[in-house]
Amino acid sequence: MFGYLAVVHADDTDDTYRVEFPDLPGCTCDAPTVHEALSNAESALRDHAAQLEQRGRHLPKPRPSHHMIAVAARADAVAAACLRAPGR
Repeated sequence: MFGYLAVVHADDTDDTYRVEFPDLPGCTCDAPTVHEALSNAESALRDHAAQLEQRGRHLPKPRPSHHMIAVAARADAVAAACLRAPGR
């Protein structure tokens, strides 16, 4: 299964949670709770893939799963998830 690491960070400046995809620069979202942030991350990933497709590009291949744990640990994350890309 292909999946992209979604890393959730607490944003202390405005009490929200921000999601970033290390393999997909520019693909981010935020929400007031971790649960909502991860839910929004699915939409952000889908929208990012659609935008790339409109430009004639495709999502890059995600990093192997054994690298994801190390990346999430170094990212000072409050949560992380592996989200499947649309059509994969």
